Amino acid sequence: KRADGACPSLQEIKDDLNFLGTNVSKNFRIYSLLECNQGELILQALRGTDYKVILGMWVGKDDGAVKAELAELSRLITTYPSEIKQSASAVLIGSESLYRKDVTEPQLIAYIKDCRNVLSTHQLDGVIPVTTAETYDWVLPDVAAAVDYVTMNAFPFWEGKTIDEAKQVFFEHYEQVKGIAKDKRVVIGETGWPTAGKPYENVAIPSLENNKRYIQEFVCEAHKRQIDYYWFASFDEPWKHNENGVDVEANWGLTYEDRRKFKIDGDF
Repeated sequence: KRADGACPSLQEIKDDLNFLGTNVSKNFRIYSLLECNQGELILQALRGTDYKVILGMWVGKDDGAVKAELAELSRLITTYPSEIKQSASAVLIGSESLYRKDVTEPQLIAYIKDCRNVLSTHQLDGVIPVTTAETYDWVLPDVAAAVDYVTMNAFPFWEGKTIDEAKQVFFEHYEQVKGIAKDKRVVIGETGWPTAGKPYENVAIPSLENNKRYIQEFVCEAHKRQIDYYWFASFDEPWKHNENGVDVEANWGLTYEDRRKFKIDGDF
């Protein structure tokens, strides 16, 4: 979304992806196919590029809305078969839906199977991986068994950890999830550190300095371990509401709301 919460145009998405692809990464993820018509627009925007996207489908409490996301996946595969094969690195159904208690574990596993059925109908099961994203403490064995690879989210900030503790805490969680995933790959779906707002539990301090340190320490360790990760987030999101009484939700971006000025200068 844009700074005011409005949905972006196709050209705005192309401009954002070109900026990020040139300066940060060529790998992205979205959280819904239907909200702001994200699925269709990003497939159009990626046409002719070597960029990749995880096509996310939102899983909330409304079963009908999940079914609509699955129907949209099928439509997009039919409408954009070459773009799907070229640009979709995975299909992700549900982002922290167990953590929010929007669904039960059996419900989520059933949605994962429904997603596989959609891909199978189009001869893409086993071609495009299927995953779901959960916080590290909600990665459950049966869910891990149902996906092609495990996606975990972890934010030491939201655990009330100091910046001195953050790196060690994160990778302790990673090792925990690796044990649950067994021989499956573990990808980091979200992590980051806010640059502004109120401290959380008095010790997790949002600041540019702490953001830079967390980036440096996390990224270096992830590269050392050859872990794939998705940083949260590309841009500041000023339309977001406060959560947990801490006004940081708008301030996780690598760039300010102008979407072009990096918060941190230099090699980080």
